[in-house]
Amino acid sequence: MKKLVLAVLALVLMAGNANASVVSFDLNYEFSGATAPAGTGPWLTATFDDGGTAGSVMLTLESHLNDPGGFFGGVYFNLDPTMNAALIGIGSGTDTGWSSFIRGNDCCQADGSGRYDLNINFGANFFGGSDVFHFELTGANLTADMFNYLNTPVGGNGTYHVAAHVQGLGPNAAYSGWIGDTTAPVPEPAGILLLAMGLLGLGVAKRKAA
Repeated sequence: MKKLVLAVLALVLMAGNANASVVSFDLNYEFSGATAPAGTGPWLTATFDDGGTAGSVMLTLESHLNDPGGFFGGVYFNLDPTMNAALIGIGSGTDTGWSSFIRGNDCCQADGSGRYDLNINFGANFFGGSDVFHFELTGANLTADMFNYLNTPVGGNGTYHVAAHVQGLGPNAAYSGWIGDTTAPVPEPAGILLLAMGLLGLGVAKRKAA
């Protein structure tokens, strides 16, 4: 029992020290049945960080593409369905080199995987290789947690937190595909605390049973 209590205390301390304001997704699965990027994923990482305060979230997109001609045409992600996605803006901390920012609840469909609330298009601007882009997303009381939602299902290609269209793949850079995340996001301290409480309750129950 003593060891269990110590383990629970460690989890609680982790919850206190962890950054509750960060949610990160690795895009490592080609879901459309088309062409997957070379090598193993993740081919793109999307990280949402509100810095511990509401109202502004920094989205960092990191490319890990190995295809010489590979690039991302667009990145799709979701918002808390109780929020109005049309009111999300882009602030002064945003890098240049992107084409358009489309927003609106279920506004955008990524291949056959379903509808997303927000879509950043790069157009003719190259985003590939080891490029990194930063987007400051703004909105009333906006936090990183609000991007930890799956898309609205349409078609049979699964649901994802973030999806991206990858182009310029394969021989002569003539192929493309759609990728999404299949791994869980960074756990929030609230989740860690719930896990700790569950473990403690389980330990108490087992002790009573004994």
